[in-house]
Amino acid sequence: MWTSSGALAVGDESRRELERIIRSGKTGQRIALRARIVLGAADGKSNNALAKELGVSRPTVLD
Repeated sequence: MWTSSGALAVGDESRRELERIIRSGKTGQRIALRARIVLGAADGKSNNALAKELGVSRPTVLD
């Protein structure tokens, strides 16, 4: 079984930038997905929960 780890530390400025990346209509889907994964990890969501929420596999979240 996997062990749980704490939330990823993301500063306010970095969080705002990641949110901007997600909202931008010019951001590639791969980059936007990665930004969503980082923000989810910063919110303390588990890898399994993130994978399910975003419709990707757990290894995608882990990469």
